[in-house]
Amino acid sequence: MRKEVTWVKADPTFEGLQQTLVEPGERVRIGADRPDFKEPYKYLAKIRFPESPDFPAEVCFNQNLCSIIGSRSSGKSALLSYIAHAVDEDYTIKQQREAFGEVREAALGPAAGKTWAEVAGISRVVEWGDPTVRAGRVIYIPQNSLFAISNRPQEITAKIEPALYRADPGFRAVHERMKSDVQGCTLQIRSAVEEWFNLNDLLTQERQELRRLGDKEAIESTRDKVAARIEKLREGSSLSTEEIDAYRDLMAALEGNEGKIRVVADKTREIDIYTAQLPDGSYAVNDGVSVNVQTAPLAATFPEPLRGRIGQLVQQAADALLSGIKGEFVSFRAELEAERADLDAKNETLRQQNRELIRKNQDNAEIEAEVQHHKEQEATLAAIDAKEEKLAELAMRQQHQLGIIKTALTRREACFEALHDEFAAKPRTTSDEGMSFGLEHRVTNDALIMLARLFNIRDSSYYIDRDSQLLRLDLIHSDPESFLDKVATGKQKLKQAASRSGVAVQVFSMTPEVRFYATLENDRIGGFESSSMTPGKQALFALTLILEKSDDKWPLLIDQPEDDLDSRSIYEVIVPYLVKSKRDRQIIMASHNANLVVGADSEQVIVANRHGADRPNNKNRKFDYVTGSLEHSRKQRMSNHALDECGIREHACRILDGGEEAFQKRKSKYQIN
Repeated sequence: MRKEVTWVKADPTFEGLQQTLVEPGERVRIGADRPDFKEPYKYLAKIRFPESPDFPAEVCFNQNLCSIIGSRSSGKSALLSYIAHAVDEDYTIKQQREAFGEVREAALGPAAGKTWAEVAGISRVVEWGDPTVRAGRVIYIPQNSLFAISNRPQEITAKIEPALYRADPGFRAVHERMKSDVQGCTLQIRSAVEEWFNLNDLLTQERQELRRLGDKEAIESTRDKVAARIEKLREGSSLSTEEIDAYRDLMAALEGNEGKIRVVADKTREIDIYTAQLPDGSYAVNDGVSVNVQTAPLAATFPEPLRGRIGQLVQQAADALLSGIKGEFVSFRAELEAERADLDAKNETLRQQNRELIRKNQDNAEIEAEVQHHKEQEATLAAIDAKEEKLAELAMRQQHQLGIIKTALTRREACFEALHDEFAAKPRTTSDEGMSFGLEHRVTNDALIMLARLFNIRDSSYYIDRDSQLLRLDLIHSDPESFLDKVATGKQKLKQAASRSGVAVQVFSMTPEVRFYATLENDRIGGFESSSMTPGKQALFALTLILEKSDDKWPLLIDQPEDDLDSRSIYEVIVPYLVKSKRDRQIIMASHNANLVVGADSEQVIVANRHGADRPNNKNRKFDYVTGSLEHSRKQRMSNHALDECGIREHACRILDGGEEAFQKRKSKYQIN
């Protein structure tokens, strides 16, 4: 003989039996396993308030949908926040801070006008379905959390991300790598822009010094004329032709060495900024020389222990590289010292070997004066050649930095395109709600306006749209060389006292923001557009994604989700969601809306009451609670305690907005008398 187990979820009363006719699909099951089973360590059995004069000893909870109802300031929201705070204090405060906006953390608490510090003396302990469990989690959604989100696109993206990551862990890796690569490109761009301007300053300085030296062709002409006069004077002197030729070669050799000595002196001045001579005559490198080694992508994005291993390798490489660089500095400084000494020795040898020849020439004062004049022109021409060589080197280095900027800009944009391609390769939807997700990236208008304000608003700029006052970043990125040149030369006017290099760095560092958006039944929220969702859909969106953050079915504590929602949204969107979700997880909800409490068929109703002259509590407790099922009904009776005056159904009809109407709708819908 086959036996079937029938499960009935109702009070063992006639009203309970009647309720099974109202909701047979939710109230009756046939099968060996218990319906709506939840792991004992994943639902709350009770919260206890040991030795508190303000609260009852304990409040117990059903493992399905528990609705806390009560009039204003009756303690329904306080009970919910006490539960959350007892499970995870830091998380509860974080959730309240996000929901209430710019509120000082010290002002947050279980209810209006009460801070957590003020109620620190009220002991509260939660007990799980398995009494041996000592730790767990809850998902706590304070009042107004579901609706403020529509005005915070970054928070929308932050809520969509976990759902996408869980559905496709590979996409998370791609997204994290993209962010790391973009950051690396931006750091490279910043460094290259700063170096471009440093080199531009050096180029400007060198050009000014070159102009001060004079016109090269004019100096060459003067030198040649002086040389001709010297030849003519020597022909009329007592010097022989051989002596004249020998002296000319000697002066050329000496001047050549002097030119090399000047080059060595210039290099010595440049490197002495970073070196210091020790008492023993050797050289050491100061702290102005350092090394920064980075991986691409950044090592911070790698998982442990790989991050630690790579970090050690990077540090070892940086230390070895810095040691090698310092060694090169010291060696180069010693080479300069040796080269200077060698050149001085060569000149001294030439002078000693040709003392008589030098004396004969110096005895002729007129010739010597012209020789000195000739040497001055040669020295100036040598300085001009050195400046021109340095200008060419600086210009080449500046072009190299420009190339880095262009390449990094291209690579950075390619990172975003690759993310789009990866995102589009698979459907991105939630399996239950029919919600789909999209991705877009853009520099926000606020950011473009902020950048535009760095420019002189009185100056008509090619880079600023006159109508929108937005910076035309696309034009800058398409021709960075032109933009850099205009800023550096002052052709592009900037805000007074603004740093040219600082403005350029900000402009090129401005990175597009990646935002996700969600669509549900042709309505959209998130991204860079205003939400077109109704408040009900926005609440469903936020609630879905809050729960999507975790595969674990931890209890959901939600405070008055009906606020600012119309009745239709509640009945058509939120109620069906609660009915479905309570099968998988415990839900404890504070509400004053009958459609939510009655329409979602709450398994337990907790009626809250604050002590008052007209509504006294047992033992004059400040807050008291009575619990029972929706079908629990008892006619009004006289009692010394407000919560004992009637049944749960009667309390609901008196307290909830539309309570009597909600119960009547259920009766008429199922033709129950």
